[in-house]
Amino acid sequence: MFTTIRKCFFVVAIASLSFTFVHCPAYATLYTVDAITDAGLYPGQPDFVDFLLSNGSTVNVRSSTSPPFTDSTTVYNYATANGIPAGWTLQSAGNIWNSSQTTVGVTTPLLSAGTYQISVVSGAFTYDSFDWSSSPNYYQQWLWFLNIESDVPPSPSGGTSQSLNYYTLGSSTLYGTPAAAYNASKNSLIDITLASPGYLNFWIYDTNSIDNAGSLEVNVAAVPQPSSLWLLITGVLILILRSRQHIIG
Repeated sequence: MFTTIRKCFFVVAIASLSFTFVHCPAYATLYTVDAITDAGLYPGQPDFVDFLLSNGSTVNVRSSTSPPFTDSTTVYNYATANGIPAGWTLQSAGNIWNSSQTTVGVTTPLLSAGTYQISVVSGAFTYDSFDWSSSPNYYQQWLWFLNIESDVPPSPSGGTSQSLNYYTLGSSTLYGTPAAAYNASKNSLIDITLASPGYLNFWIYDTNSIDNAGSLEVNVAAVPQPSSLWLLITGVLILILRSRQHIIG
């Protein structure tokens, strides 16, 4: 009997070890979400900077006609030089001075149906590096907070349905240093299931992203699913036990 138990234990141990190596994640990638380039109202939003006037009209700032806004002074100087009346507020999305990217957010390639675990790797960001916010006062306040959208596009066969689901990772709590913000969220993770092939979009929600600073890094890994290997393990165990019973009988 003990010989049978030892055999069973050996088979389970070998099979489990095989499962560990054979079923390592099929997809695992690091993504960096920049606090300026990837900030806006929604992923895929076109880059822009607008001065919103008190009468509801807007004045658009184009990268070809203005220098980058590096602090609040450069913003005020631009407004004065271009006759933009006092009382304006600034609205922006992405980073119009970044020629390599024209839309908000970071998107994965098309992923297979399955469950994906998104976990915090590093980083933190601030909503206000210009020191011009009032209420709430975001200056010198940091957080680790990421918005996620799972996007399952229409079926290639001609279906018209589209599934969009929204999630968040981290915390909107503000901290006095980037390290404190990261440490508060460093163990955070979330599992997101795609019922069919789709995408994961990551972005920082903000209506005025031009004065942000920092970035967030996440790891996206496919969660291994049970496979026929466990059926093989069960079958081998049954064969061993039946063989033992036959010898005893």
